[in-house]
Amino acid sequence: MTDNLLDKTEFTEMEVSEGMNQTATGEKRVTISGLGDVILKYPTRKDEMDADNERSKAYTRFLLDDTLRTEDELKKIAENRGIWTQADEDKITEMQEKIAKIQVEVLTSKKGNAQKKKRKELIDARKEFMDLIIKKNSIFSHSVESKATNVWWQFLVFRCTFKENGERMWTDYNKFLDESSSSRSIEIIAEYIAFYNGLGDNFFDLLQEGETEQPESGETDGV
Repeated sequence: MTDNLLDKTEFTEMEVSEGMNQTATGEKRVTISGLGDVILKYPTRKDEMDADNERSKAYTRFLLDDTLRTEDELKKIAENRGIWTQADEDKITEMQEKIAKIQVEVLTSKKGNAQKKKRKELIDARKEFMDLIIKKNSIFSHSVESKATNVWWQFLVFRCTFKENGERMWTDYNKFLDESSSSRSIEIIAEYIAFYNGLGDNFFDLLQEGETEQPESGETDGV
């Protein structure tokens, strides 16, 4: 976490907009234990194509590993046991659409109780979505596809993490892989996934902070 929210007294529309439009800047500064301040940047098309190539090679390698199952194989097992069904999969899509809709409503609603209610809806929807993702990941984390996707993220982090002077954090991919199991590597991958996918934890911390503020006497409901 890089932002200090302890002294925050007002949750502004600008901060909401900044959090929701993080992709517009194309980069994010984070502090990683053992690395200090680093700059995360969105991948170029070549970065993603090269990452796709690494994932493809990893997929073939993992497919030949008799200890791993494919996602389809795990899905059949999970479906038969009622652990993860198509209804759960559909719920993820439904929650993604719901979150996108509420995000727009937060930005377009006037300040007041109406906006606070939308913030609370967004927080609750995001929690439900994350609970589903955590459950799914716990079931399919050791699939061939999941392992290959981890390689995809690792490669993007290698390509898209920079020092403040503009140099790439790791001079070659093997040097990154040498510490891929370290705590700082795990931390930076988590930060990058949140950055790549849009809204990160900072944004939702701001939402939570804003939600704790009590309306002043006579405050309108925003409608």
